[in-house]
Amino acid sequence: MQLTATTPASNKLRRGWAYAQRELIYLTWAVMDVSLLVPLMMAVMLWARLWPPGLVFLLALSIMLFSFNLTRLMGALGLPPGRQQIVTAVTLLLVILFILGTLVHSGSAPLFRANGGLLIQDSILFIVIVFLWVRGIQLAKRGYGIQRAGLRLRVGGLILAPLLIIFSQQLWWDVTPFIMLFFLAGFTAVALIRAEEAEQDQSGQIVVLQPRWFAVVFAAALFVVLLATILALFLSGAPAAALAGGLGALALAFQLTLTVSLFSLVYLLSPLMLLTQFFFEAIAALFRERGLALPNPDQLLRPFPQVRPDEPLEFGPDAAVNWQIILILLGVAVILLAALFIRRSYRQGSLAERNGMRADGLAAADDAADEGLARRLLSK
Repeated sequence: MQLTATTPASNKLRRGWAYAQRELIYLTWAVMDVSLLVPLMMAVMLWARLWPPGLVFLLALSIMLFSFNLTRLMGALGLPPGRQQIVTAVTLLLVILFILGTLVHSGSAPLFRANGGLLIQDSILFIVIVFLWVRGIQLAKRGYGIQRAGLRLRVGGLILAPLLIIFSQQLWWDVTPFIMLFFLAGFTAVALIRAEEAEQDQSGQIVVLQPRWFAVVFAAALFVVLLATILALFLSGAPAAALAGGLGALALAFQLTLTVSLFSLVYLLSPLMLLTQFFFEAIAALFRERGLALPNPDQLLRPFPQVRPDEPLEFGPDAAVNWQIILILLGVAVILLAALFIRRSYRQGSLAERNGMRADGLAAADDAADEGLARRLLSK
């Protein structure tokens, strides 16, 4: 199950896959939590039943992963615990203000105000966001193991999943895709952790598994989940339309995830496009100064309103949107920095391990040489 390539390109791919393998364990762990929490949360929040469940799932997963990567980033930077608590508290406050202002108020009403039940909505969302944030911190600070993964899978499958089915009567959509996603992520996490621990017990070090092996494990877990779902539908006497609807819900979930990912990628590339536009406008200005007539297209994006110096500057809804965009970009920057520092720490750890093995080998060689010299002296 090891990668045996020796070329520099293969070594880069191996290091990248080693990093991705470790991150996949954390990702599946987070998906297990969020896939059961989102339906329970939306069943309790009756005023949120009409929210798109796929978008709520992605938002909850983003909050948990953002807290997880922020904690790892501060640990990689070596910040003192006091400063880490301050940064965590300030970032959590900004996230709460951003989510409450986007999902509930849309910038039209103050937060935590007893107006038409908004106080209850704000309080429930506040508790949910803090819970997701704490789960992300716990994911970063606690180590994973096969016993913890198995316990979480059993608790989720035997206690939380039946409870979710009971609460699903309050929802207008089917919770089957979320339960399937929980078991799929759980089986994948258990397989990855077990394989890593088995190889570590045999060789004494973490061995990188082949991507082909991971694809086989993921396909096997997906096949088991689909087979169990189909068997449950047939035993319950559900018609073929219910079976097609359940599989269609799963396909819709994957389609929604792909659409949101592509839209987010295009949105994150928009500053680069804006920078390119400004660059070409500067070139056009230089040509116009030299007497060349070039078209001057209107600016597609105007980040700030055109006001005169004697007019007061007022921040309207556009300013709120700008702050939301800034928070999203800061979150992406934190995740990228965390990935960079963690990859650097992995590389340093592997280098230290190789140096330690080399030092152990040299020490063993020196001991063998000293022993041979002692034997020759005694023989004389």
